[in-house]
Amino acid sequence: MTTTSQATMPDDLITEVGQLVFESALMRYLVVGTEAEIEQFESFVASHAEAENFIEEICAEYPGFEMVLKDEVRAFTQNSGQKSSY
Repeated sequence: MTTTSQATMPDDLITEVGQLVFESALMRYLVVGTEAEIEQFESFVASHAEAENFIEEICAEYPGFEMVLKDEVRAFTQNSGQKSSY
């Protein structure tokens, strides 16, 4: 079995995988929040989603989310044989 490096993966596949990992982290993070925390988080996402450095901004504002996201990236890379760039 061969592994495909990120350098040879098509950009649209990389984007799709990134979105899936991000969505998985979102679901894990939001399931433990209160209704008020979820509303605040969703408001932050809505107002910052188009920022070029969105991931850095959301991780700075919500360190708990950063931990979940790193965990999801780590899990994906371990399961796929890829090296984590996060």
